Amino acid sequence: MAEEQEIAPKKVRGPAKLAFLGRTESGKLPVTFLNGVAIGPNSTELSALVGRLGRDANLLPFDSLKWPKVDVEYKDRVLLEIKQHFDFPDECNKYVLKKLNAAWKDEKSDMKHEYFKPFASMEERLANCPPKLPEDQ
Repeated sequence: MAEEQEIAPKKVRGPAKLAFLGRTESGKLPVTFLNGVAIGPNSTELSALVGRLGRDANLLPFDSLKWPKVDVEYKDRVLLEIKQHFDFPDECNKYVLKKLNAAWKDEKSDMKHEYFKPFASMEERLANCPPKLPEDQ
């Protein structure tokens, strides 16, 4: 008879650690754009920060139905946070906002599939709220 083997837990990726934020001596990392897309050595770091901030319900609330309905004040605050760490021209803000939209929408969809759809009643949904979602949302 075969011996039962323990199955190792599935490895999953965690959130970006953003270690580069603490090691920038000059303040801002330069990002190069070509045809409206971030390229070069710091584009990965930009993408990681945009993804992290776009998934933060405290910065960009998830109670709006669509991205255009998110208050511009929230978007501007996150854009300023990104610009504190990266140096890129204002013409590239559209690219960064597009990436923020994608991260925001992905996180909202993930939460809906994990915490909303499995439960039939509103009472069950409220009892099983996502831990990282603020109560006012």
